[in-house]
Amino acid sequence: MARIRTIKPDFFRHVGLYEAEIETELPLRVAFAGLWTSADREGRFIWEPRTLKLDALPYDEVDFSRVLDALLTRGFVVRYEINGKVYGCIPSWDKHQSINNKELASVLPEMTPESILEPLSTREARVNDASITPLFPDQGEGKGREGNMHASMTRAFENFWEAYPKKKSKGDAEKAWKTLKPNEHLADTILQAVQRAKTSREWAESGGKFIPYPASWLRDKGWLDGDAPSAKPVWEQ
Repeated sequence: MARIRTIKPDFFRHVGLYEAEIETELPLRVAFAGLWTSADREGRFIWEPRTLKLDALPYDEVDFSRVLDALLTRGFVVRYEINGKVYGCIPSWDKHQSINNKELASVLPEMTPESILEPLSTREARVNDASITPLFPDQGEGKGREGNMHASMTRAFENFWEAYPKKKSKGDAEKAWKTLKPNEHLADTILQAVQRAKTSREWAESGGKFIPYPASWLRDKGWLDGDAPSAKPVWEQ
């Protein structure tokens, strides 16, 4: 259940959050503030991306596990595991929140140094809260086959990256590509769409001003548009 929290004017001048939002193309500032309403009086919460998204970004078509990971890797939140259950906490909680004494005590376990987990990006695949259906067919098990799949996907992404005219935030573009998991046919369709878009008036004029960031174009399935999609403001990408 969401709770009433306070927000200080300095929050809106937080350079680190702003730069992280620009870098990741994710609505981190709104999400971080929304996360406070999910946290209990100790700044702890259960690490359930889909549930947390309902309090922070209920109407945004965004993978909230990516939002959490972006906050995690930059130290705004910490992820830990106790007895097989994963939780999160906000390290700066006491600096920014004055909790009403009437609020119920936390029922979530306290984080310990040995319970801290490393960032999601180095441990496991993210959950796709935007409900995009993976388009890469099941290839079965086996390290050799998995290695070939990985190499093929990497080559396909590099081909896309080389073709895409706006070289911005390659890491996020690669994450979007991996989330999409395009098969050979889709990868070829994407490349053809990029080539067509590069010749469009919207992308060719204004020095590329209206070309979306590659990660945004992939997440928005830009290859389905007849013409090049318009770039969104940074805070919407």
